Amino acid sequence: MYLEKVVEYYKTNEINNPVEVLRCLQKEVVVGRPLEIESHGDCVDGETSLIMVDRSNLLGTAFDDIKELTNLRLTLEVEFNGEVMQTMKSSCLFFINFLELK
Repeated sequence: MYLEKVVEYYKTNEINNPVEVLRCLQKEVVVGRPLEIESHGDCVDGETSLIMVDRSNLLGTAFDDIKELTNLRLTLEVEFNGEVMQTMKSSCLFFINFLELK
């Protein structure tokens, strides 16, 4: 399975840096649209799991949508309710940064 592959990679390459650990894990666990987008002009293809969140109840609305997902390995696409914003990274980065603060 993919986790055994990641653990073997860590052991073989003596990976200790948490950022590198997460980067390697993302490559093996997350499927669908690539997580890293180089520029806004890039055409990004790939399947995602869309969740709609409310800024005033971010965690509650996020978890409500996430529990309905059928494939938790797909790249998460986050949109904010009532906002017409079509950005590649800013919505998802806001969401991730918010979660890190909790």
